[in-house]
Amino acid sequence: MKFRRQRFQRGTLRKVARADNQWAWEYRYQDPITTTRKSLFLSVEKFPTQTAVERHLEAFVLKLNAENPTLAVMEPTFDAILDRFIEDERLLEIKQRRPGEQVEDGELSYSTVSSYLSVIKRVRAKWGSSRISRMKPMLIQSWLRELDAAPKTKGHIKAVMYRLYEKAMLWEMVEWQRNPMELVEIKGVSKRQKKPIILTVEQFYQVLELLPEPYRTMVIVAQCTGLRAEEVLALEWDDIDFENLNMKVVRAVVHGRVKTVKTEYSEDELPLDPGFAGILLTWKRRLGAERKAQNGISTPFMGLDLVFPSTSTGRHFHSAPAQ
Repeated sequence: MKFRRQRFQRGTLRKVARADNQWAWEYRYQDPITTTRKSLFLSVEKFPTQTAVERHLEAFVLKLNAENPTLAVMEPTFDAILDRFIEDERLLEIKQRRPGEQVEDGELSYSTVSSYLSVIKRVRAKWGSSRISRMKPMLIQSWLRELDAAPKTKGHIKAVMYRLYEKAMLWEMVEWQRNPMELVEIKGVSKRQKKPIILTVEQFYQVLELLPEPYRTMVIVAQCTGLRAEEVLALEWDDIDFENLNMKVVRAVVHGRVKTVKTEYSEDELPLDPGFAGILLTWKRRLGAERKAQNGISTPFMGLDLVFPSTSTGRHFHSAPAQ
């Protein structure tokens, strides 16, 4: 059997003049599927130096050489990992989803994507141009300690960087090894910054009397069911069975984007106390009366009959203002 050496390509890069008399970088490469020669043009204005455009192309070159990425870029920068992660996890695509769109099963939630992109922005500003081999745990730990952020935020940054290193090893951008982020220590991550306020039963009812509707009923639902704010705001009347006194929790809404909940009780039915069910029925009748007064106009949100429709839009409330 004849041995065939695995081929790889780095492509060629040159500066060329375009038809509009503007200069551009031309990156020429061979399509790994069709084997035809292709060109990719990049703005000189956006990438003024060859080093800048080469770093931008790292993630693309790695995809061209997916079978052996270590040959394509011998010492990639952290930017290459960040770009590959953003593309693989479809972070920008999910971030651009419009409010009300249903999240696909297995897809990252909008809030998770927003958190990832926020951390990636910080990490890129500090480490984007650094070669992976030169990013030592001690340097990262010193940077995190000096960072003007809460310990919990620092812990989140460490967790994201840990995952990025795991991905880099999966993509064979670095050799398999112990994840260097395991050596980074952050003090006070699990320590509470504020002492939680615990209300007595009497204090709860006193606060309840000060809340206007629909927030008053929202709080009662949260207190009686233990649901999170985004789960309370996603409830629909079809989820509540008044005859059998139970409730299904199957979705949550974050920043207007609806997602399926992951909790164990999403597969079960929550029992409802008769008194609590009576409060919900009273709230339902009140909504019905208000809708009738508006000539029977229903909520415009995809025909859904929300338990807590926004008074201004008829759509879901956003959890941050409600909280």
